[in-house]
Order: sequence, then C-alpha cells, then structure tokens
Amino acid sequence: RRVHGAKCLAVLAGSSMPGAASGVAVGAVVAPKRHLQTVIKALDERQWRKKRTKVHEYDCEHLAVAVAPEGARALDAFGSDAESLVPAPLAALLRDGAVRWATGHRHVSAAAAPSPAAAAAAAASGRGGCGGCDGGGAGAGAGTGTGAGGAEGVGVGW
Repeated sequence: RRVHGAKCLAVLAGSSMPGAASGVAVGAVVAPKRHLQTVIKALDERQWRKKRTKVHEYDCEHLAVAVAPEGARALDAFGSDAESLVPAPLAALLRDGAVRWATGHRHVSAAAAPSPAAAAAAAASGRGGCGGCDGGGAGAGAGTGTGAGGAEGVGVGW
C-alpha cells in the first residue's frame, strides 16, 4: 500500500490541479446512507479515510466521510490524469452521481459551530442545511461555517 501511496503522490505532484503543490488538500465524500459502506470500504482500501474523524451528517439525506490529504488530492483530480488512482467502486459511484466529492469540506465540531444567531442568518440566506427535515430547527447544516484561516465554507445542494 505504501508503494501505491508514493505513486499517487508522484502522479499528483505533476498534475495541473489547483493546490497540488500548496497547502493541505481536504474534503469529504458525500453519500446517501445506502452507499456509505461501499464508500468507507473503498476509502479504507487505499487508507484514504481520515483517522479520528467520524462520519457526520452533511444534510438531511447525506453523510460525509472525511478524506485524508492523499485521497483528497486524487479525488480533486478525478476525471483527469489521476482517475485510475480512485478505487473502482468509488469511481463508479462518483461517475453515476450517486455520491459526490466535496472538495474543501471540513467537519465543524459542535464547539466550533456557528452561534444560533449565525446559524439562523445562514439558513435565511439560503446557505444553511435542511433545517427542518426532522421536524424543527433552523440549523446551519454541516456544510456552512468558518474554517481554518478564516475561509468560509458553504454547503452546496445536491
């Protein structure tokens, strides 16, 4: 597996994808529950699932699986020169649109989540999550908030 990891980095270092040479690549695979085990198995096959980060709710119907930087770089380049690096079951789900790659997505813990006022403002502006799908609340959803370095993340609908 380590040889393959070095190969991934060598292929991606020469790619023209943005951020390949600068910063740490981050993101998550967003999937409905019915595809979650396939996604996890595919990511674990390449040791791409981010350690110490739980699968978390992305919106009312989808969960997000955080991806380690090596996998994030390959998924950022999916559809170009690095497509063969993505495990076949995951590549098929991505091509079919059954799951999607959310580049730059970081899970915001409850402690770092926006205040209720900020969450309500985000929901009102259309940047929030589903909010009321479980019967109440105006929640901001897992795709909104401010990340490291002040970068603002906004969840995008399916």
